[in-house]
Amino acid sequence: MLDKLVMTLLLTASLNAISTEIIKLANGEWAPYNSEQFKHYGYTSHIVTEAFAAVGKKVEYGFTPWKRAYELAKKNPSWHGSLIWSKSPEREEDFYFSNPVVVLDIVFFHKAETPLVWTTLKDLKGYTIGTTGGYFYGKEFAENMKAGIFTVDEASSDVLGMRKLVSGRTQLFPLAKEAGLYLLRIHAEDYKFETLSFHPAPVTTEMYHLILSKNIEENKDLLPLFNQGLKIIQNSGLYSKIIQDNLDGKYF
Repeated sequence: MLDKLVMTLLLTASLNAISTEIIKLANGEWAPYNSEQFKHYGYTSHIVTEAFAAVGKKVEYGFTPWKRAYELAKKNPSWHGSLIWSKSPEREEDFYFSNPVVVLDIVFFHKAETPLVWTTLKDLKGYTIGTTGGYFYGKEFAENMKAGIFTVDEASSDVLGMRKLVSGRTQLFPLAKEAGLYLLRIHAEDYKFETLSFHPAPVTTEMYHLILSKNIEENKDLLPLFNQGLKIIQNSGLYSKIIQDNLDGKYF
């Protein structure tokens, strides 16, 4: 009983410290997680919306290319932050990171006719690996890329990255498994994505977060408030329901 009272008092204090009623977040197309075309803007957007709703805040999303979403959240005081992003040292210089919204496996997609055998990234010496601009694939991937173990060919979107894979311009393309499988399904005939497969071993398993700009003073109070809302919907079962609804295809 005492713990609940303390939690209520802390929540009330945080709410009083934040005058803004509408939280503006820069978003981007990353189906099935976030999409302007999906119900609730995708299931991770829905999680963020419901977490803020649990603490009395509304969310307004603006959809732009990912690099622009990041820059808006970083430099434009009209935007509180963005979603969803994994941590990197560079990003942590400019943003507060929430508790994890989702945890995702990043896997290598490749041509089905060319099986992939690998244990460590050093096994991929000499490969040309596609990437998407603005994405972070984990510390180990970044270190091996810097060391020249493999060559990187950057694309402006996941679809273009997959198309390079089909054409043979690249040999591998790392992508969150759900996102890759979604693209394979909806673009199978358009771009011959049915010729692609993936290796089940994760390149990395990354936690993805809401990020809030350190340039906005009230975000110091908004971060724990969001974390509290996220905990509320996790404890209530709403979080699990959203995850299951996504698995059942109810967002797209």
